[in-house]
Amino acid sequence: MSQPYTPPSELVSAAEQSVASASPESLAQAERLYVAYGGVTGGRSAVTGATLPQFSACSVLVRAGWLAAVHAVLVQDQTASERPPQPTPEHVWDAFAHRWYLPGAKGPAIGRSSVGA
Repeated sequence: MSQPYTPPSELVSAAEQSVASASPESLAQAERLYVAYGGVTGGRSAVTGATLPQFSACSVLVRAGWLAAVHAVLVQDQTASERPPQPTPEHVWDAFAHRWYLPGAKGPAIGRSSVGA
C-alpha cells in the first residue's frame, strides 16, 4: 500500500503565504470556483470520490491552488487590453497560443509548416 502524499515544505510555505496575503475578494472568488467544481462532481473529489469538505476546511495547499486559478483568470482578463485587434467578430482568442483563430478554419497540419514552402 502506498504512503499518503506529503507535499514538500516549500510548497506548503508558499501556499500559506499566498492564502495569508490574499484579499478577501480573491478568497471569496476561490471559494466560488471550488463550490462550482463541487457542483459538477456531486460534491465529491473527481479523483478519489471522497466527499469534498467546506472550502475553509481544505488544506492550505488546496485553497492556494484555487486562489491560483482565480489569479490566472484575472491575469488573462487584464491582458485582454494587450491583444491585437480582433480581425472579425467570428475570430476567437486562444489564450494559450496568444493569438486569434477562426474556429473550423483549416490551417496547416501539425508538423507541416507553410514557412518556406
